Amino acid sequence: MTAPLFGQPAYEHLSPETRAVVGMNSKVREDWLYQMPFFAYDAMWPIFNEAMFLARQPRLPRPHNLLIEGPTNSGKSALLALIAAALKPGGDHALDHPVPVMLYKCASGVRRDDLVDGFLRGSGLEILPRRRLRAGDLIHYAPIMRLRGPRVVLIDEVHNLFSRAGSKHTVTDTIPTLRDLSMQCQVPLIAAGVKKALYAIQSDPQLENRFTVMRLPPLQSGAPFVRMLMAFERWLPLPEPSQLRQPAFAQYLYDLSGGWIGELKDVLHRGLRYAIQHQTPCLIVDLMQAAGCLSAKERRAVDI
Repeated sequence: MTAPLFGQPAYEHLSPETRAVVGMNSKVREDWLYQMPFFAYDAMWPIFNEAMFLARQPRLPRPHNLLIEGPTNSGKSALLALIAAALKPGGDHALDHPVPVMLYKCASGVRRDDLVDGFLRGSGLEILPRRRLRAGDLIHYAPIMRLRGPRVVLIDEVHNLFSRAGSKHTVTDTIPTLRDLSMQCQVPLIAAGVKKALYAIQSDPQLENRFTVMRLPPLQSGAPFVRMLMAFERWLPLPEPSQLRQPAFAQYLYDLSGGWIGELKDVLHRGLRYAIQHQTPCLIVDLMQAAGCLSAKERRAVDI
């Protein structure tokens, strides 16, 4: 690492990437926390290992699938991104032979036809018609998908497939599509969603039998949470250390976040923005309170 020029602060509490950001404009600094790489914690590795196990399997007529269940802002999307990166060439946890993988995010209001259209077009097939593809087209293209399609399909926010506003038949319509996607194309599904997805899958005995459900737990208080705070602190572009790991501060942040990574990042981002706007050199509890940092439960109460 290049030594700082005489008279310049070293910012030794920050990561090398973050040191270069401290002197930049407010907008860059305020958004910098969302450039932080994902740090998995111990309880995530069993889920990650199960995903790697599924990825190593040959194509099977009845592939097994995985549902990662957890509340909003629990880190499910980040975990899926980590899994996707691990399956690609050169990943930190890459397999001996890279596995063709597809990551599809179900936006709010998504339909089963959207999933099938995205799956088939995302596979790079050159023989597809220009028209929008529908769920019924899946069986027609399944043979070639077994030869050229992805070996693993990651589906983020899968609960949105079962919760389209105004539809009374979303679950019964979508279940066969997921079943066909997995079995006809012989590809394991690794899906992430909230409890609504779990209830939907459990409503179909055949599909439930093909899914392993693993719940994404929150970080435990104490040492695991403190280690995560230390990682976050290195990505806070502030000139002085915030000492997030101090017991009182750590407990305050745990109470706000509940141990969920997404909640923790949102809380720290709110405090970071306030600190930058008010030219405060570090985060402290009083500043976080002045910034209006609330827990998820408190935010829901305010919304009501």
